Amino acid sequence: MNAPLFAYNLLKSFSNQRKSILSAIQMAILRKMAKKGGVSALGLPNPGPIALQAIQDAGRSDVLSVREVGGNNRGKFVETYLKIVGLGRGEPWCQAFVIFRLVKAASTLGLKLPADIPKSGYTPTVANWGKKRGWWISRAQAQTGAVLPMRGDLVYFYKANLRRIGHVGIVDSVTSKGVWTIEGNTGLDGGRDGDGVYKKFRTWSELGLYGGFVRLPF
Repeated sequence: MNAPLFAYNLLKSFSNQRKSILSAIQMAILRKMAKKGGVSALGLPNPGPIALQAIQDAGRSDVLSVREVGGNNRGKFVETYLKIVGLGRGEPWCQAFVIFRLVKAASTLGLKLPADIPKSGYTPTVANWGKKRGWWISRAQAQTGAVLPMRGDLVYFYKANLRRIGHVGIVDSVTSKGVWTIEGNTGLDGGRDGDGVYKKFRTWSELGLYGGFVRLPF
């Protein structure tokens, strides 16, 4: 083996070892966090009929084809979503999309949403409501398998630059690597200020360290 190739392989070996060590450290931190925050798997109910109807409706082709029209955070459907949480055109609408889908699903089924669910377009408000209800599943719990999210759960993304929850979607399915979601106000790049409704695959790390899920047992 020539010297450059030997050096390359040696550096590659060190790099792989470093990645393995960092991965092990990260999982150790997540396991510790999983024990501290969130709910017990034993006490958590399954998603209810409204939650399941909401994700079913969100996956329809006419919903997944919704795009902004006439400017950022504007358009017929976008403004319909915003109106249900008391916001006007031009405002971020990921949380408004989720609330709209829940309200629509409840109406379809002839059921009522909990009286205290916030009709808010601000993601931290609804995420904190879920935590107070005891329905919060932390990203650490989900990634370590302590408590797994389910279809119909709300998925909340912690944004380090904002230092708060900054985006939300609805879980469509769960894998060992992350979740498939349907989200409003995202795009092909997966950002939180996109141009429409999209189905996305989100790895656990994309949720951010303090991201997580809200189970909706109604």
